[in-house]
Amino acid sequence: MVIYHSVVLQYFDAASRRDFAGMIEAAGAQATTERPLAWLSFEQESPERDFELTLAYWPGGERRRLAKAQAHGRWIEWFG
Repeated sequence: MVIYHSVVLQYFDAASRRDFAGMIEAAGAQATTERPLAWLSFEQESPERDFELTLAYWPGGERRRLAKAQAHGRWIEWFG
């Protein structure tokens, strides 16, 4: 299963962001090799930062920063 979201967390208050991440983390904790979970997110941590494409994958909880980009896709910088 893949959970994907783009430019939505800015509309959540801090408690709702924590709750949202907690729900995904809890689902990840139940993932197995037969039923893995990937969390793909395109968000901005703060107005001063670029938007980033990140991936978390379970089982294992591996996290990767895949790219940073302009919010509307005018440019993207992929990381190796």
